[in-house]
Amino acid sequence: MTLLRWLRTAAIDTKPLKHTDFRRLWAGNAVSFVGFQLTAVAVSVQVFAVSGSSLWVGALGAAALVPLVLFGLAGGAISDAFDRRVVLLVSSVVTWMSTWGGCFSKPCWECAASR
Repeated sequence: MTLLRWLRTAAIDTKPLKHTDFRRLWAGNAVSFVGFQLTAVAVSVQVFAVSGSSLWVGALGAAALVPLVLFGLAGGAISDAFDRRVVLLVSSVVTWMSTWGGCFSKPCWECAASR
């Protein structure tokens, strides 16, 4: 076995991508992850543009960490207790509904400005 061939087999296992359903799931998750990361950067830039303070950007990062830890622990326990396909479906529907709800809701700065 050549070194290049060994590196290919050791680095990435592409056999699961031969299945169409898995390939679609993987591509959808990749697009979703890129969008999630772009949103995280955009929100931080927006907070800095509005406040002009890096302290508020840091506070935003700390505030984002709390639900990540809490829901991450709870999500792990839930995924161990229930069928993972059902958990994936339910969490995807909740994510979809919250995204659409955020698209059609009144922005929070308009709510604060109207007081």
